[in-house]
Formats: sequence, structure tokens, C-alpha cells
Amino acid sequence: MAVAKKAWTYADLLDIPEDISKRYEIIDGELYVSPSPRLPHQRNLVRLADFLRPAEEAGKGVRYTGPVDVVLDDGNVFVPDLVFISTERVAIAQETHIHGAPDLVVEVLSPSTKHRDLGVKLETYARHGVRFYWVVDTYSRSIQVFELQEQGGFAEPRLLEGDDLLSCPLFPELTIRTAELFS
Repeated sequence: MAVAKKAWTYADLLDIPEDISKRYEIIDGELYVSPSPRLPHQRNLVRLADFLRPAEEAGKGVRYTGPVDVVLDDGNVFVPDLVFISTERVAIAQETHIHGAPDLVVEVLSPSTKHRDLGVKLETYARHGVRFYWVVDTYSRSIQVFELQEQGGFAEPRLLEGDDLLSCPLFPELTIRTAELFS
């Protein structure tokens, strides 16, 4: 006899005691638990958040660093490393979580989550309308930049390395050499 598997929801996630040493995400109704990120991961996250600061200060939107719950739907609750929400859509940022797709999501790869970040999470972000998805690889010192296409799904990513400039149409005046994020 088959046993029915529990489909996790955001309400279930809220019942879990807070544990800052782990990240809890729900992907297609399944609970995933990951260890807290390593120090190189955190360092790159801080640099990226600093890069986005002028866009926030210029009134283009708001940025949030993880852990922050992004509720795409009841069965998909992600905890990305960094998000940016444009001023026009800032109402999706609520008191306890972000309800809906941020304009920009940044994931800094960790060995334990890399396959999900470049697999099911990539597909789910596209399906829910995340316009830009940056995947930062601390070890290869590169960034994959995904942009949502009008017909749905992400276009083939641009791979940025070394002297390549990172920028975003949300705030085109901001650019940074990819290598600067990893120095």
C-alpha cells in the first residue's frame, strides 16, 4: 500500500521553529533543508548587495538579502540570497515575506544547492515571472545572467567573467566588472 506524501505549504513552514543555522524551502510541495552558507558565499553576497545599494538609494526599488521568504505560490517558497523589487511592485514585500516574483533574484551557488538553483528553481522562477535571475559561482568567479523572454522561460544565459560588465535593465546606469565582485 502506498503512503501519501505530505505536500508542504507556507503555513507549514511558519510552524517550524526558527533555526538560523539552516534554510528551509518548499519546492513543488517538498521541504528542503540546507545548511547555512559558507563564508566566501556570504562575502560575495555582501558585495552584490553593496552593488545594488545605489539603485535603491535612487528610488528604483528595494533590495533584501536572505534569509527572506519569497512565496511564489503555496507550494513554492524559496529563500534566495538577494532580491530586488522595483518601486512599481514594492507592494509584494509584506511584513513577513515577499508574496510574488521579485524583479531580480540572485543566488550565490553553494555545493549543496547548486543543482536546485540551476534546475527546478530556475524553471520555477521563470514560470512565476522573475524578470532577471543572476547565478553567482564563487568558485569559478563567474555569473550567469538569465533574462525572462516575452514568450516565457529564460533566454540562454550570458556568462560573465573577468572584465565583463554586470548590469541590469532595471538600473542600466549601474555597472561593475565581474572580477571586482570576487576580489
